[in-house]
Formats: sequence, C-alpha cells, structure tokens
Amino acid sequence: MDHMGKPQIAKGLSNEWVENIRVLSSHKNVYCKISGFLTETGNFKCTKNDFSSFFEVVSKAFGENRLMYGSD
Repeated sequence: MDHMGKPQIAKGLSNEWVENIRVLSSHKNVYCKISGFLTETGNFKCTKNDFSSFFEVVSKAFGENRLMYGSD
C-alpha cells in the first residue's frame, strides 16, 4: 500500500482510515510504504507530532517487517 493509504493528516485520524488499515494489514501479502504524507498536510506545514498517531497505527497493524520507507 502506497503512501500509508493517503490519510488526510490535516484532518487528524479518522476511524474509517484506522479500520481500513487494520483490514489491509490482516492480509499478510500487503506491505505499507511510509511516504508522500507531507502532501496531505495543510500547506505543507507540519510537525512530527502531526504524524505520530498515523505512524503508531501502521506500525501496530503491519509490524516492523512489513513497513518500508520511500523518498523522492
């Protein structure tokens, strides 16, 4: 899954996104790429605290062996 499923970071965690992450992570052949999330913030302004709850969700759901990081 690319870009952590494109959560709307500027709006905060949504229950729908969290549940979808849980469902996707139940499929052992699905991996989560952590990238592209800056585009989902308001005006590209953010702090590390804006992302921590999203990282916690994907980290818990996928585990460290099924996460990958992408960079441009």
